[in-house]
Amino acid sequence: MPVVAAVTLSLEHDGPSGAFWCYPFVVFAYVALSRTGAAVASVAIFVVATAMLARNGDGPAALRFFASLGLTLVVVNMALSTITGLRRQLTDRAMRDPLTGAFNRRHMDVCLADAVERLGRTGAPASVVLFDVDHFKRINDLHGHAAGDAVLVGLASLVRGRLRRLDVLCRVGGEEFVLLLPDTRSAEARLVAEQIRMLVASEPWPGGPVTVSAGVS
Repeated sequence: MPVVAAVTLSLEHDGPSGAFWCYPFVVFAYVALSRTGAAVASVAIFVVATAMLARNGDGPAALRFFASLGLTLVVVNMALSTITGLRRQLTDRAMRDPLTGAFNRRHMDVCLADAVERLGRTGAPASVVLFDVDHFKRINDLHGHAAGDAVLVGLASLVRGRLRRLDVLCRVGGEEFVLLLPDTRSAEARLVAEQIRMLVASEPWPGGPVTVSAGVS
């Protein structure tokens, strides 16, 4: 608010030359405020400054200011959208296995630590299911690594299809996966493990039958 007041006083006192303070204000707003707050503040100063310039009778200056600051707002928002998208991609790559799309071991460690913390604070239970593909090396030897990769991708997709939103699937090794089940006790987790085992065994895999073994804690 003090910056808005200062810019308004500058416009009132200096006329068109005072409008130059609006440009650093827009950048400052997007650095200091949330995206929504910055957009509201920038549009407000944009409208007020244009109206003040037009009221002073300098139509051409008001029109140039309107066009240039409007373009500045567009460019700043485009840049922020690009940065936000890139940040989201980097975060996703840092957390996920690039082959299967499951979370990686680093993210699993964070989730397990959170589950232990919740257990200590609130007593909320959590279970883990560790499962891997039986005789996975034989699949690679008989059908090639592309077929093995297809099995891993298909397995992750099958498991994700039956998960709740709060469940976390992580790939922790070549053919090893960990499924974290928050708010789930071991008896329920055993049922989930058995469902996964039966689901994988009944799936018509291109290279022949695929099975998994699982453990629950």
